[in-house]
Amino acid sequence: MLGVPIIVTEQYPKGLGPTAEEIRFSLPEGYEPIEKSTFSAFSAEGIKARLDELKPQNVVLCGIETHVCVNQTALELVDAGYKVHLLTDCVGSRFEHDKQAGLRRMSAAGVISSSAEMALFELMRDSRHEKFKDVQTLIK
Repeated sequence: MLGVPIIVTEQYPKGLGPTAEEIRFSLPEGYEPIEKSTFSAFSAEGIKARLDELKPQNVVLCGIETHVCVNQTALELVDAGYKVHLLTDCVGSRFEHDKQAGLRRMSAAGVISSSAEMALFELMRDSRHEKFKDVQTLIK
């Protein structure tokens, strides 16, 4: 909606299943998630090259499992010099204590806690943004 580049990975889809249909439905037409076996998405084949191509300073991160894949991805992104904004309302773990441990670990490493709504409004910056009404409808 806001024209922000998206990179989607999926952990071993042959064994764990493909990306949830609700997420696939939200992706641009023809987009195929990048299959990975590494826990960190940053270590998955093609991700570093894609980030080098996009040249972002900031990365907005969400996913599952908070304490494993999301955590390892965030830590590697921070180590590589990216500012990582974690959408804490868009991450999950099977157990709440694991999620909380992952959130604490990432925060201690300098990951910036955020939320989907915070990120959307920070990306727009102004209520006069051409997509403001669309975003407002989305979050309500």
